[in-house]
Amino acid sequence: MSELISERGYLPKTFKRLVRTGKLNHAYLFLGNDLKSITDLLTEICREILAEKNFQTVFNDPNIVLVQPDQNKKSISIEQTRQLKDLFFQRSDKPRIALIFKADQMTEPAANSILKFIEEPFENQYIFLTAKSVNQILPTILSRVQQVKVASRSGDRIKETLSLKGCDSRSADFLAELSQAQWPSEDLIEPTFAKELYQLSHKWIDLIFDKNPLAFPFVQTELTDIITDKNKLSIFFAAIENILSKKLAGRPDLKHARVLEKWLLYRNQAKYNLSHQLLLEDFSLSALNILERDDGTKEFSR
Repeated sequence: MSELISERGYLPKTFKRLVRTGKLNHAYLFLGNDLKSITDLLTEICREILAEKNFQTVFNDPNIVLVQPDQNKKSISIEQTRQLKDLFFQRSDKPRIALIFKADQMTEPAANSILKFIEEPFENQYIFLTAKSVNQILPTILSRVQQVKVASRSGDRIKETLSLKGCDSRSADFLAELSQAQWPSEDLIEPTFAKELYQLSHKWIDLIFDKNPLAFPFVQTELTDIITDKNKLSIFFAAIENILSKKLAGRPDLKHARVLEKWLLYRNQAKYNLSHQLLLEDFSLSALNILERDDGTKEFSR
């Protein structure tokens, strides 16, 4: 069967169009290593099919059957796939959906048991399977489903997630750009953190390049509130490097180069420094001194 390749939000738009035009196939196999990306895509598809507004509860809809390996087990048994019969044994006015996660872990009897539903579906019945690859999927299933390759999550996915949560585009773009250097954990892909990171990191660097001594206390009064764990610290370091690199590109002079060089030095020291506040305060003073004097001699001190 033909394949669709996920790229820059292409798949969600494609599937929404297929649903709205009545051209959605009844069986798809979604392939990829990023289960989160696949789950997000299936959430959007199911929402569109069922006209469900709440993306957080869509899988709880009574017209959806979700099958996946039980906890602490490596396979999907025939007993699990048999529950599809309750939903698919007859016609229905409402759409019905079977979601089989990790279908490559179905036992052969389990895989054979779903063939009938794939081969002879009623109208408005859909079966969506997920797998890392086609290697463990029965050829009889592969020949009856449309394969969809889903790319691993990217900066675009971060922007899409933040946008859905109401984040402003500037903050979302900034965090997405940083993901190329440091991928944020799921709990950090939130509008509040994205906005604070964008505003406070830019404000701190602006104070430094304005040669404003308030850059020093800004570390304690503002920055320490958002750098509360190692992951946030890593994202913050990536943010400052990003901002300084852009400043150097916009104004390639020796002072800008020295400030970036100093930041990279402090970033390496952070691996061994227990007090990140002291490190950031020291960088504030070093950067202020670099910008204040042509020869880099000290002017600002604690």
